[in-house]
Amino acid sequence: MPQPPAPTPSRTGKTAHPVRSSRTGCPAWLDRRSDHARGRLLNGAGKVQPGHRPRHRANGRHPHRTIRPKSESRRFHNAPAPIAFDAARDGTISYLRDVIRRGRKRMDKQHYLERLVLKLETHVPLPPSEREKLLRLPLTLKRLEANQDIIREGELTKQCCLVAEGLVCRYKIVGDGARQILSLHLPGDIPDIHSLLIERMDHCLGTLTPGVVGLIPHDAVRSLTRESYRISEAFWRETLIEASIYREWMVGIGRRPAPNRIAHLLCEFITKMTAIGLSDGVTCELPLTQPEIADALGLSTVHMNKKLREIREAKLVRIRANRLTVLDWKGLCSLAEFDPDYLHLQSGAAKIKGD
Repeated sequence: MPQPPAPTPSRTGKTAHPVRSSRTGCPAWLDRRSDHARGRLLNGAGKVQPGHRPRHRANGRHPHRTIRPKSESRRFHNAPAPIAFDAARDGTISYLRDVIRRGRKRMDKQHYLERLVLKLETHVPLPPSEREKLLRLPLTLKRLEANQDIIREGELTKQCCLVAEGLVCRYKIVGDGARQILSLHLPGDIPDIHSLLIERMDHCLGTLTPGVVGLIPHDAVRSLTRESYRISEAFWRETLIEASIYREWMVGIGRRPAPNRIAHLLCEFITKMTAIGLSDGVTCELPLTQPEIADALGLSTVHMNKKLREIREAKLVRIRANRLTVLDWKGLCSLAEFDPDYLHLQSGAAKIKGD
């Protein structure tokens, strides 16, 4: 056992005792090796020596912060701690409770295919036999980060993309590098269903938020549409409704002033979210940044910010923490000249409170 150094007299004549480590509580002379490894070279007063640059910048800012050893560090900063499995105390129930409490979500293919069925049935109901056929489609799930391309312009594709979670958009990049968002797609959408017949993409398909997409082989979709004319009609109807939305967006960008365009986008977004059960008709998640809204409406970010502020000040909507709340639905529809007929939803599929 090493012996502690003898106390040394300080400038005041009093005996200076060895400084104790603020991290472990043991004398600094015992903890000097770990301090040195963390870039904290201490002098006799327990301070960082002048001119010494700590190896860890975060530890230099916060000298009392403990740095986790590499062997114990996690790969992701926000990764949840491992879940203890205790079979002696009804381990299965304990495990499931911990999973729910920690918010871990398992990517469930059946659940995502049910979203596809729900989306198709917002327009026309399907018989139970047709639903079962849709739920048996092969699905390969893929998790993506925000602003990540799924398919790029000019690429050939042999599979359709089902939006399972998150927000997806179609877009094109013009000569000066600016982006024009062509459409927004919610969970349950298949934004590239046209790739069954046109395999080379003439635009890009990418994520706006972190999300999950399901990839369905073209052969499986073709086989299903040949087997069931009702499902073939449902997919064909989805394509026609997308064209209807394109026409409405074209009118907005070409003829509506900026406040009307913004209000129209908000009306359309919450209506579609209500139809698929992701909104109560008053509030919904709006994971779009102002530059992204500007790219969808053909506006500059500065102009879009100014006009959106006017809509807020008119007490029509409230947008806070990526959440949209409609305060005056009739006033918002009046400003937007919004008529949901172009969405071709079933009666009562998207009932907005205050309508």
